[in-house]
Amino acid sequence: MNNAPRSGFIIACVVAMVWVVSGLAADAGVDDDAVPAIESTPINAICPVTGGAIEPGAPTATLWGHLVGFSSAEARAGFLASPAPDRASFVLGFLEPVNRECPIDGTPAALCKAVTFRDGFAVACCDDRCAAEFDAWAPGQVGAFLRKSVEPINAQTCPQTGDALVPDDPYYVAYDGRLLQLCCDYCLMEWQYQPATRDGALRRAMGIGPRAAPVTAP
Repeated sequence: MNNAPRSGFIIACVVAMVWVVSGLAADAGVDDDAVPAIESTPINAICPVTGGAIEPGAPTATLWGHLVGFSSAEARAGFLASPAPDRASFVLGFLEPVNRECPIDGTPAALCKAVTFRDGFAVACCDDRCAAEFDAWAPGQVGAFLRKSVEPINAQTCPQTGDALVPDDPYYVAYDGRLLQLCCDYCLMEWQYQPATRDGALRRAMGIGPRAAPVTAP
């Protein structure tokens, strides 16, 4: 895992890689109460705000399923107040593409010159044009593509309905760096058009109970 220092929110481009982050304006990407992060320790060793080292027990935030550390609570608050594309670019800088070939034209990932960020995954694309086209794909298309190189986290039951899964069911969706298998077209449509159901589905797929009800003042 790459823990090279980052200064502010600037990500160094290496070997002419172009980092593409789009479609994130409505997605804050931060949900500490959803499910545990994919990583048990922060993906970064250096605070993205202060440049200070991330010490054990330092404040963290889960962004698109990935654990980011900060040197202080103030740094955390400042980072989370920044635009979503800036936060996504920072997370993307620590991720390796999961795919073997461009989703649009099949160019081997090793020859791709762009990387886009979708649902917590880094995906290599041959260029910015292909990255933009991939970013416009519907959730089911993205999930089906990721299934070529990523295993779903649920194997027995659909997280939407609880029905038994058939191994060859071609319904996959991605969320917070995980791939989920669904059981039918209806579940796929519900996932696409009712995004409020996604958090609950992910929790069920991971065997985690419902969120705790918010505490209100008497």
